[in-house]
Amino acid sequence: MTQEHEKPVTLGVAPGINDLADQSSWQKIQTYFLGLILSAILTIAAFYFVQSKSIWGPSIPVALAVLAVAQIGVHLAFFLHLTTGPDNVNNSLALAFGTLVVALVIGGTLWIMYNMNQNMPMMMHMASQSHDPNQHQEFSPAITKPVAAVVEASVAGRVRSISCDVGMRVTKGQICAVIEVPELDRERVKAEKLQIDVMARIQQEEIALSTALDKLNQTGAKSSRKSLEARKQITSIEQRLEKEKSNIQDLQKALEATNSKIEEAYVLAPFDGLVKSREIKLGDEVDPNSHKALFIFIYPVNQ
Repeated sequence: MTQEHEKPVTLGVAPGINDLADQSSWQKIQTYFLGLILSAILTIAAFYFVQSKSIWGPSIPVALAVLAVAQIGVHLAFFLHLTTGPDNVNNSLALAFGTLVVALVIGGTLWIMYNMNQNMPMMMHMASQSHDPNQHQEFSPAITKPVAAVVEASVAGRVRSISCDVGMRVTKGQICAVIEVPELDRERVKAEKLQIDVMARIQQEEIALSTALDKLNQTGAKSSRKSLEARKQITSIEQRLEKEKSNIQDLQKALEATNSKIEEAYVLAPFDGLVKSREIKLGDEVDPNSHKALFIFIYPVNQ
């Protein structure tokens, strides 16, 4: 009487590992070879999708995510032999190491693709730029023919300060120099002093007007001599007050005009660009009638 015995199963190993003893060398490695081919195909596909225009640009991350999931499946099924067999310690280890290996492969592939241009030799960069006629037509004129602007003095005076030098990058409206005009400074100081004096007189007249109104209210009899004198005094104060208010308006306009002229003493950058040359130094006398260049700015700047 014969009795069939089942093959012994070694515990603590991945399912199917006991069957390898009965297989030839080719049968043992054919699953690995097939997994290698599939992994290579998926890797090449990742490069193809990134560098070609066969799919819509914003959908490239989705395609790479799908290829990553496929890579995980290939590694787990063909290299780590993760199956649906009985659970053992090797199944959880296979899942952990499989995920790690695929993450390293996909991450390394993406890093290589996105850093390929930066690590390319300089001669290859120059060759790729020379073979792209559109890029040459777009950027060559801006670099070889920059726009230049010559800035002259708007007021006559002496150069008091310089804050821009040759080769310096500037922004539009940046102060590069200040021209000192003593006459304008004196006019501004004088106008401010007169404005303060007029304001003081206005306050005095307002106090006098308030006092005269109180005096008129205290007389009681509107036809009396004191009431008539109070009304005359009030009328005189109101006239003087109106005149002082008119003076303060004139002084304010004069001060604004002086400040506007003083602002013309600031030499400003006309645009965002580069200081090509500086033709002045501290203490130089400048005059708008001489049409002498103070600064020369260029734009655009070759990055």
